[in-house]
Amino acid sequence: MYPENIAQLFPMVPVGTPVRIIDRPNLVGIDNGQLYLQSYKPLDAYHKEGFSDLQRAVMRIKLFMTKHGVHEKINWGRVRRIVEEHNTVALPIGVHSPSYQTLSAALPAKPYAYAPYGPAANSAAVPPPLALAKPKNQEHLHVQVILKGQKD
Repeated sequence: MYPENIAQLFPMVPVGTPVRIIDRPNLVGIDNGQLYLQSYKPLDAYHKEGFSDLQRAVMRIKLFMTKHGVHEKINWGRVRRIVEEHNTVALPIGVHSPSYQTLSAALPAKPYAYAPYGPAANSAAVPPPLALAKPKNQEHLHVQVILKGQKD
């Protein structure tokens, strides 16, 4: 979630509401025939032992490709960089896909319409809601809010 989404959600949830956070540090999806990877820093409490961040990312990519019948050749050097940097921007990972520099250069600059986050953030107004994209075939980070008295 982005800070502005958290700021919207926070006043809507009563204090004491149990929240379940599902740790899925590597998200894989496909759009217009290109495979994408997004990598977050995993929650340390769940990953003290076992596979490395890179191994978990490779397993997630392979699982997604098998499940969705994707046969794209992967740029494993790019995968390694995305995972090492914990790059939360979804980037294409195919051998013939454009680089981050090429993609970012093609984006038009847009003015930021509200005060940035920083020392005065607690007194700042909540920014307007963002339109939520509905990506095709992408596994999502799920945050489940369970209200008191409701069953799981």
